[in-house]
Amino acid sequence: MAPGKPVGTLRVENTGDTPLYLDVEQHLVANPGETPERLVPVSEVRRPSLLVLPNRLSLAPGQTYQMVVKELSTPSKPHVWRVTFRPRERILVETSQHERVLTPLFVRVGYGAVIYQLNADPLLK
Repeated sequence: MAPGKPVGTLRVENTGDTPLYLDVEQHLVANPGETPERLVPVSEVRRPSLLVLPNRLSLAPGQTYQMVVKELSTPSKPHVWRVTFRPRERILVETSQHERVLTPLFVRVGYGAVIYQLNADPLLK
């Protein structure tokens, strides 16, 4: 994202045949280019310059939703934001042959997007 330019779009689509329930997490990458990444939740960033909304989403089969990407301010240095979409899944597993006790097992596979938010003067670092 460059200052003064229109904000791009971020779309989420349910290509499956069952409803999809998503948790959406936004993090600022505090040390871009380094390993391991240090991710700071947007809720802990003192003055975030970018917000991605909503943080929870439910989609019907075949439904597409355009996320709200709101630039609140232009950062003094470039920012890297990581947005992760984690489906909420519930799978029941049998624990023994004699007792039919079902144990919930939660599987969370995330899909992500990276947003590069540029500063006002790209020559400044």
